[in-house]
Amino acid sequence: MTLVALLGLTACTHNEGDIDIWFGTWQIEQISCAEVQLDDSYYNLSHATYLQFQGEMVTARYVSPLHDETVDYGTWREGDGTLDIEFPDPNVAYSNVLGSLIGSGDTSFHFTITERSAKQVTLSYINTTWGHHWTLRLRKQ
Repeated sequence: MTLVALLGLTACTHNEGDIDIWFGTWQIEQISCAEVQLDDSYYNLSHATYLQFQGEMVTARYVSPLHDETVDYGTWREGDGTLDIEFPDPNVAYSNVLGSLIGSGDTSFHFTITERSAKQVTLSYINTTWGHHWTLRLRKQ
């Protein structure tokens, strides 16, 4: 009985045995845009935005100052120096955590990984609406 309980606990925490750098919660620590001067609202918004990775699923979560949450569910895939995130639900356009953060209605994101360590990742993204170049720095929680 103890063995069965132990296996159940490790299956959840070990993501089917596949622990990689992305598994877990990442907070968007910094955001910048090459073409636009960002005000303090972007700083506050980015610090309350998290990406959570498990298996092929990703959750984008924004926590407001009143502790209300907006959550989007999607899929992700890492390529050769890239990170693709897609939110296939058409209702995402109403909440669209990432799209709101980087000023577009995009629901599919093709990031270039410019820096990467076990605890910090820097992503670059050009939004398809205006062609603005965004940089996001994420820190693992």
